[in-house]
Amino acid sequence: MTINQEMRSIEIYYDGSCAMCGRFKNWLEQQEHLIGVEFLSYASEAARERFPDLAKYQPEKAMVVRADTGKIYQGAEATVICLWACREYRGLAMKLRKPLFLPLARKIYPLIASSRYVISRLLTDDSKLKRDLEKQKDQCSDGSCDLK
Repeated sequence: MTINQEMRSIEIYYDGSCAMCGRFKNWLEQQEHLIGVEFLSYASEAARERFPDLAKYQPEKAMVVRADTGKIYQGAEATVICLWACREYRGLAMKLRKPLFLPLARKIYPLIASSRYVISRLLTDDSKLKRDLEKQKDQCSDGSCDLK
């Protein structure tokens, strides 16, 4: 996996109705970013307006990241790019993108993504997530962040 060092910003299309995904988003927001990072629930009207072709990447199955360079990353690669955007985790991302680790990440990611609602119920207090989502009403006013 190559990472274009000219990348200056990314849009992260995540599952706003998934507690685990919301926690990842919240954690990522707290990090110091080396490039611009914007989050959009893939089911939101804003995401459909910003990225009309998003549905063809099946964001309901795996996170999608679109770079300002036009490159689209999905699943494990999208996670690597999210880490690469963070000052503290860029070194880790550079290691994870290599042939030794990326194939393993590509095998693990679909297992986690396909079980994300079950994992969310096991690991997350839904009342806390609901409070967190309430803080993001402007992005999720169309119901795209309702818990499933």
